Amino acid sequence: MDADSRVVVKGTAIDAKRLPVAMDLKAELPAVVAPHRLVVWGHAADGNLHVNVVGPAPDDEAVDDAVLRLVAAAGGSIAAEH
Repeated sequence: MDADSRVVVKGTAIDAKRLPVAMDLKAELPAVVAPHRLVVWGHAADGNLHVNVVGPAPDDEAVDDAVLRLVAAAGGSIAAEH
């Protein structure tokens, strides 16, 4: 990561019953965020997933848009868990 990049961090809340849908949709993210590093982790039982993308330029909103679309498609929302 260089000085002209950032880390995109999105805390999301997705009903635990809908997590399989989110996991299917997550498979689409690497193509959208490439060549940046994608790290997804969280508390599955609570339905909280943390989507982190390392490397996009500060003015690159494609990653933010892709994450928001994934969360909306899974019936979730952006969370303020942390």
